[in-house]
Amino acid sequence: MAKRLRKSTAYHEAGHAVAAIAQRLGVESVSIIPDQSRGTIEWFSAGHVNLEPPLDYGIRCIIVSLAGSAAQKRHAPTSVGRFRGKSDVEMARSLAGLGGDQTGVDDAMRVLMEERWNWLVARTRELVDMQWKVIDSVANRLLETGELTGSEVRSIFRQCGGIYWDMPILV
Repeated sequence: MAKRLRKSTAYHEAGHAVAAIAQRLGVESVSIIPDQSRGTIEWFSAGHVNLEPPLDYGIRCIIVSLAGSAAQKRHAPTSVGRFRGKSDVEMARSLAGLGGDQTGVDDAMRVLMEERWNWLVARTRELVDMQWKVIDSVANRLLETGELTGSEVRSIFRQCGGIYWDMPILV
């Protein structure tokens, strides 16, 4: 893997992992080692936790999905357009109710959904900015080792002064 792509990948995957931990979601592992069985050049694996209410879990998942591209973009702004982050954004839009067939959705509802999307994107950028020191440390460690366990990411989070993030709930 080209060094430039590998570094962008490390920041992308670190963004996912740190966003999950900052929101008190479990992370099993994070890696930049190619995984041909999954058809990817890298992977992030998040543990499932139960949060209340269910909407809160969905919002947190959307932010975790968006955090990879947001971290990658902060690290290397021009890298996102040619990288796999598009699938993360598509998944996040789908979770936010903006994916797939939009027939039957009236204009007023579409405007509300786009406002919700813009709010989620802004909160994700806020989280990435707030956790940048942690994301940078996780990415650099990934570049050294290729893979980290969730325990290792949590340890880096604590060592770098990561902040648990209680995002305001969208109403």
